[in-house]
Amino acid sequence: MLLNLAKDDKGLKLKFKNLNKEIAVYRVPEKKFKIEKTRMDAELYFSFSDTLLSLQKSNFIVNNIDFQNKGEIQFYPNQKRTFINIDSELQTKYLKNIIDLIPHTILEKREVSTQGDLQLQLHTEGFYAKNEYAKLSANLQLENAASTYTDFQEKLVI
Repeated sequence: MLLNLAKDDKGLKLKFKNLNKEIAVYRVPEKKFKIEKTRMDAELYFSFSDTLLSLQKSNFIVNNIDFQNKGEIQFYPNQKRTFINIDSELQTKYLKNIIDLIPHTILEKREVSTQGDLQLQLHTEGFYAKNEYAKLSANLQLENAASTYTDFQEKLVI
């Protein structure tokens, strides 16, 4: 992990690079989901006066699937709430990349072939707290997309 900090009177500038071989995500250990090869490359600025974290440049990469993120995270520590306003865009433009995100426990990828391009933009906005979640909206556009599954003779054209 590489972390570069620069403090001024108004806040803290952070440059962050990290590479993980594996991350385990789970609520209960029996349902563990492993994410391999993650990387984060970000430039952030945290303002002391208004507890605002600005994502000036942020790339989150999972198995060579690159999401570019921009936006802000506003912390409200007295209320135990956080306001999120982040735009994300998939930088890798192939339908195969979406299939690669599906865990092998759900879909055996060797049985699926794909073709085509895609564009994916995500917008996350709203409060996050104990019983409150930000709203996520997505825009997915497919072009010349098709998928085949070995046990299904026909090609699914999207």
